[in-house]
Amino acid sequence: MKLRFLGILLALAVALSLVVACGGDDNSQGSATPKTSASSSTTDQTLKAYFPQLRDILTRVDDQRGQLNAKYPNGGADPGQTRQYLAEFLPMLTNALSDMKKLDVPSQARSQHDALVSAFQDLLTAFTSLSNDVQDINSASDLKAYFDPHKSDINAKGDRVNATCTDLQKVANSSSAGIDLKCSGASSVASPAATLAPAATQASAPGSSLAKLIDVQITNAGDHDHVVFTFDKSVGTPHVDTPTDSPTFCASGQPITPTGQYLLEVRFSSAVAHTEAGAPSVPQTSIQPNLPSVLQAIQTCDYEGTVTWLLEMATLVPVARSKEAGTSHTVDVNHP
Repeated sequence: MKLRFLGILLALAVALSLVVACGGDDNSQGSATPKTSASSSTTDQTLKAYFPQLRDILTRVDDQRGQLNAKYPNGGADPGQTRQYLAEFLPMLTNALSDMKKLDVPSQARSQHDALVSAFQDLLTAFTSLSNDVQDINSASDLKAYFDPHKSDINAKGDRVNATCTDLQKVANSSSAGIDLKCSGASSVASPAATLAPAATQASAPGSSLAKLIDVQITNAGDHDHVVFTFDKSVGTPHVDTPTDSPTFCASGQPITPTGQYLLEVRFSSAVAHTEAGAPSVPQTSIQPNLPSVLQAIQTCDYEGTVTWLLEMATLVPVARSKEAGTSHTVDVNHP
């Protein structure tokens, strides 16, 4: 069986392949002068250039990742293919990191961008160490034995990338950039090594009894926000409640900084949110609809048969209704 937590690590490593950060510098004070106007114009130009440039870098990584996935279908289970995959993937990450460092970053996004670069560097360092360590591993059982004690640290590094992406999304939202960064390990673009996928930490065999999440849609339905979770087969009624503890990503314990002041947790049992190859099975695992009630929704768990989403809200609403229709479950969150 392939090793899923390696897939998680590598998928999270370019969770930032979805990361398209944003910023803008507002230095206007008092009456406008030619100097202030020029500065503002320069900032706008930097902002407009930054987003597409970063997106191009990360899209390039994902395209290359897709080619590797097809080339090494047994990566993560076969030591030889794992070594070959990493040997080709590491230079791609190195080049992407180098290009990110060369970007002209708007001051409004500087600290978040630097945090992303730092998190990316930590992952690259971990991958390099991983690549060195697997050189002498020649069996699938030895490969698993090597990864088991390292999985928590690996997942934590990956979740840090997701956390920095979420911070960048907040900057993008505040600047009206109109960009969805699809954070939290996120969409199909966020799986740099789906072929190095399924690990013991999130095992789910194809054809098993676990229902697979295939879509999440959030819409304004008039007097409430409509959150629909669709699976490939019937799944039990989710547990919907306000979390009692500070939110974290379940596999690593990495904390989450919510956008909204109030939280609602939707937890499904006997479910998964990844494909057989280890890639996310939904288009995106972080959604920013900015509706009257639901500001953001983040997938916080896909672990040991449990799938959890966190709904972040600006105000406390009195009722959330859950109902089932076929293979879909709907959570209706009342408007304030």
